Amino acid sequence: MSPRYLITGATGGLGWAVQHALRMRDDTEVVTMARGEHALPPPVINWDFSADAAETTKVIKSLGPLDGIVHAAGVEVIAPLRLTSDAQYRAAMMAADSAFAILRAAASKGVMVDGGSIVLMSSVAAHRGTPGMTAYSAG
Repeated sequence: MSPRYLITGATGGLGWAVQHALRMRDDTEVVTMARGEHALPPPVINWDFSADAAETTKVIKSLGPLDGIVHAAGVEVIAPLRLTSDAQYRAAMMAADSAFAILRAAASKGVMVDGGSIVLMSSVAAHRGTPGMTAYSAG
């Protein structure tokens, strides 16, 4: 059986690069999760990680068994702190919440193969300040 991977945030820079590199391998199946309109090759699950964590778990459990998960989904908010709305902040925090939902789903029986890998990607913005990226850096 070919190795199967789930890549989230597959329309962003890092997520796109990971899914593209995996698709270049003949023996690999790649399933992507992305928000909104996209031009990714199938199979693609159109998913907004602001959804209920139980629903996220249900969707990921339906994909198993997986050899790996790369979680690269996030929301970039560029605005000075005083102009960052609560909604923008909550959207940026979605990445941390979705990582928890993905890990919980991956811990469920039958989701990951023995020896499978999980990669949770974050941003260097959490360690190096950039003007206007307060909410994004907090994640």
